[in-house]
Amino acid sequence: MLIETAEELHRANMELLRKFDSFCRERGIRYFITFGTLLGAVRHGDIIPWDDDIDVTMLRSDYEKLLKVPKEEYPELCELVVPGQDGSFCGFTPMFKDGNYTGRMIKGSDMDDGSGIGRIGLDIFVLDPSYTGIRHKILRIRQYMLYAEARAHRPVQKPLDMKGFSVIAVPAVKLFQFLGKRKSLDRITEKYWRISLDLKCDGRTLYSPCNIPNELGHEYDAEWFEATVYLKLDDFDCPAPKGYIKLLECMFGDYMQLPPEDKRFPEHFVLKEFQDQ
Repeated sequence: MLIETAEELHRANMELLRKFDSFCRERGIRYFITFGTLLGAVRHGDIIPWDDDIDVTMLRSDYEKLLKVPKEEYPELCELVVPGQDGSFCGFTPMFKDGNYTGRMIKGSDMDDGSGIGRIGLDIFVLDPSYTGIRHKILRIRQYMLYAEARAHRPVQKPLDMKGFSVIAVPAVKLFQFLGKRKSLDRITEKYWRISLDLKCDGRTLYSPCNIPNELGHEYDAEWFEATVYLKLDDFDCPAPKGYIKLLECMFGDYMQLPPEDKRFPEHFVLKEFQDQ
């Protein structure tokens, strides 16, 4: 089905979330809603009207379980898409994609592969133990350099959001993107994940290497994810981390404050309700 309206996308995303929830529960895989989906549950009691995907997070141990599930066990037309698996780069975030629903892509969006049409998807932000303070900042810089190299393999190029970075970072990004053209995406991806997997930490602080670069600096208290609470998203009870309030404050600051009207737009799909605004 080709999705054209926000209402159609809302229904499709809720169906996808339910599929993913059942899929994980049956296999003992624990996950939590996060980012925009968590914000929607708390601030709107539903998916944010202009949000066009689902965001979840899980510990590395649960993600490893997910990777081991045979493809034949996935729901019909659904699959787990890991970063770089098709030889192109659209970010380091694994996605649970559903081919039952497609939409017209916004040109240059993170999910734009150049075809103009894309499947709806659920982003999976994997959580790893991390250093804190200056050691985490060094880690962030190393992964940011590799992210810039991987961008050379994007099927559709677009300007990188440099918010929060110094002016010197702009030419650095261009340099590493130039260098990335001379390296295989497989090699860059392996090095990127290896940084996170090789860390020797006490596990009290977590971060997600799946975040976009200007969010790699987010540090989360592991205690926030020790237990599950349930929040309403439409008529569905979604698992959220017990520390979801602190998590939202870390991600959004004053999370109950609505963004300016000119920021209330979908990021990935072209939807009729937003075309004339």
